[in-house]
Amino acid sequence: MGIEGHKRRKGTKVHVVVNRRGLPLCVEWGPGNEHDSQKLKALLEEVRLRKRGRTRPRVVYGDGAYDSEAIRAALRRR
Repeated sequence: MGIEGHKRRKGTKVHVVVNRRGLPLCVEWGPGNEHDSQKLKALLEEVRLRKRGRTRPRVVYGDGAYDSEAIRAALRRR
């Protein structure tokens, strides 16, 4: 899966949210030509936290493709 090194072929991206132990909480598949940040909101909506009263994770780690002001604002509103 993924994109060939020179990006000449279409591929598939797999976006995975894991807990701190590395266990998958949510998986989303998308086209290889879609920007990573487009899937983050959908991924986080699928994540269910076990602690009552909490609607968002304390910490979110991701690479630079997931960093934008719109995403940070959405995480704060959650």
